[in-house]
Amino acid sequence: MEGRWKKPGDVTNIPRASFLLQNYFPNSDEFLENGSFLKIRTVNLGYTLSRTKYFSSIRIYAQVQNLLTVSKYIGFDPEVSSTGGGNDQTAGIDYAAYPQARTVTFGANFNF
Repeated sequence: MEGRWKKPGDVTNIPRASFLLQNYFPNSDEFLENGSFLKIRTVNLGYTLSRTKYFSSIRIYAQVQNLLTVSKYIGFDPEVSSTGGGNDQTAGIDYAAYPQARTVTFGANFNF
């Protein structure tokens, strides 16, 4: 707030403070961010027991989807777009869209 525009002649890239008017233009780069990210999408962990008293094998596993996203992006998820990218004017704008869900699955496979 210290370096914001206050009067004609001020040279700054921070708009004036106002409760009444929007201080940005939709086509400006004021809210442009680096959307680079590293994502761990799917992790599987399992163990197979061979030949037990009742089964020829048993496999026990766990899977996590969307485990981790590393980014400097301040929104929820740099990969999400509210419009799905269908509109050229709003592609990549998230409008605070929810991130992709993290899903945890546990299971077991029994072979007779």
